[in-house]
Amino acid sequence: MTLSAAPEAVKALSLETQVAQRLILGYAGTAPDDSFRKFLQTGLGGVIFFRENFEGLQPAEPATVARLLSDLTAQVPDTLPRPFLSLDQEGGLIERLPHFLFPSLVSPRAVALALRDTDSNEFCAEVYDLCAYYLSMLGFTMNFFPTLDVNLEPKNPVIGVRSFGDSAQTVWRFAKVAMDRLEARNIIAVGKHFPGHGNGMVDSHADLPVLNHTDEELSAFEQAIGAGLPAMMIAHGHYPALQAGEPDLPASASPAVIQGLLRNQLGFEGLVLSDDMDMGAITRHTDPTEAAIRAFEAGADMLIYRGCGDTQHQVFDALLSALREGRLDREAHETSVRRILSCKARIKPLAPNPDTLGKVMSRDAVKAVSGFIAAKALSILRDQETVPIPLDAEDLVWLIHPERRALPQYAPDTPSSAELPQLFEEAGIYPVHQQAYRPGQAIALPEAEEAPEIIVFVSYNPNLHPEQETFWTAIGERFPDSRRVLVSAAMPDREEISGQADLHLVMGCYRPASMKALVEFLVPEDKLF
Repeated sequence: MTLSAAPEAVKALSLETQVAQRLILGYAGTAPDDSFRKFLQTGLGGVIFFRENFEGLQPAEPATVARLLSDLTAQVPDTLPRPFLSLDQEGGLIERLPHFLFPSLVSPRAVALALRDTDSNEFCAEVYDLCAYYLSMLGFTMNFFPTLDVNLEPKNPVIGVRSFGDSAQTVWRFAKVAMDRLEARNIIAVGKHFPGHGNGMVDSHADLPVLNHTDEELSAFEQAIGAGLPAMMIAHGHYPALQAGEPDLPASASPAVIQGLLRNQLGFEGLVLSDDMDMGAITRHTDPTEAAIRAFEAGADMLIYRGCGDTQHQVFDALLSALREGRLDREAHETSVRRILSCKARIKPLAPNPDTLGKVMSRDAVKAVSGFIAAKALSILRDQETVPIPLDAEDLVWLIHPERRALPQYAPDTPSSAELPQLFEEAGIYPVHQQAYRPGQAIALPEAEEAPEIIVFVSYNPNLHPEQETFWTAIGERFPDSRRVLVSAAMPDREEISGQADLHLVMGCYRPASMKALVEFLVPEDKLF
C-alpha cells in the first residue's frame, strides 16, 4: 500500500489527534460512555465492536446496528478523519454479530473441508461475499480477517477451526478468496496473526505463548503481502527463532518481527496493527503504558484495546509524553499516521438505507442465508453406507451432544434457539436417550436394557478433550452391533476415531443454522411422516 496521504495532511492534525488516530478502542454495553466519547471527539482512529455491543440493542434489527455506527461516526468532528468501524467476523467460533441480526457463516475450516475434493472455490466466494456485502450494508469498514495461521499443532487451543487448514497451500487458497471478496465490497481486510499463531499450545488471551516458528507458517502471509493485503495484525506470541536478543518480548513489540521480518524482508507496506492489548499475553507481563510505547517503538501503526477506561487514557497520555520528550521518533510516528490516512482513503463510505436493510436483512432473509451456508458446509468425511438415511421414526436412536451453555463462544445463542434434541423431535425423531455433556468432563456410559439401533454422537474438539474419544470407543465396545453416526461439531476427529463410525459428518459450527442443517440431512423434509 503506497502512502497516498501527504505529509501535510498529518501535520494539519494536532498531536493529540495524531495519537488518537493510532488507537482502536471498544466499549462496554450498547452505548459508549463519556470516556469513549472523549476519544471520538479527539479523533479516534477506529472502533472495535463485540457481541455485547449489539445484543441489547432495541429494536433488535439491522437498521439499529446501522444507526449505531452512523451515530458513533457523527461524534467525530467533521474536520477529522472518520474512524475505522471494525470487528472480528470470521464465522463459526468468532462472530461478533448475533445470528438473528447477521447470517451465521460457519468456520473457515468447514469452508475448506466442504471444497476439499474439488478445484472450485465457488462456495468460499459465496460465503465471504455474503459476509462482506452485509458488513458493508451495515456500515462496517474493516474486518479482522482472513486468518492466515496454519494450524500445525492439533492441540492448539486458540486457532483450530479458525484456520482454513494445516498447510499453507490450503490456507492461502481460501484466504485469498476471502481477502478479494472483502476488498470488492469496500471492507479493509486484516490478515492475522503474523508471523503465525498455529503452532502453539497456549492461548494468548490468557498468557504469552512461546511458539516454534516454521517457514510453512510464513508462506501464507508472504503470499497475502504479494497480493496487496492492506493491513496485518501482529500476534502476541514470542518466537525464539525470530527474536534473538529479545527474550520474552511479544512479537507485537518486536523490532525484529515488525521491522526486520515484516517490513524489510517481506516488504510489507500496509498498516500494522497489534492484537488486543488487553489480552493476558500483555497485561500479565508488562505495564500497559510501557507495552504501548514498546509496540510503537517496534513499528506498530495502531494498537487495539477491547475496552476504554482509565488504562486507555493513561496509555494515551504516556504516548503523548513519549513523543514530546523524544523517546518515540516523531518522523516514524508521522509515517504511521500517513499509513492510517492512506488506508482510510481506500474506503468509499456507504449510506445504509433502512428500507433496503429491512428487506435484504430481515430475520427471514438472514435465517435463509444462514441455512444455505450451513447446508453447503455440512461435509461427509466417511460413509460406509450402513446407516439408513433418512432416519426413521421406528429407529431406536440415541443422541449424545455437547451442552451449548458450556461452550463460551456459542452460549449467547441458547436463549433464543432450540437445542439439538428439540430439532430432532420437530423432524419426527424422538431419541429414546438423549444426553448433553460438557467438554472436558468424563462422559458417562448410558444405562440401557435395550441396545440402540443408531447412536448419534456429536463431538466437540476431541483434540483438546480426549475423554470424548474414550467415550466413543467405549460405547462402540458396549454396543458393537449399533450403527454409529459421528458428527464433528468443531475440529474433525482423528482418522482412527473416524474409522469406527458408519457415517462421519462435519458441521460448519455449533450454531442454530448448522444444527438444523444436520437434522435436515439426517431427516430430510420430504421424508417426514
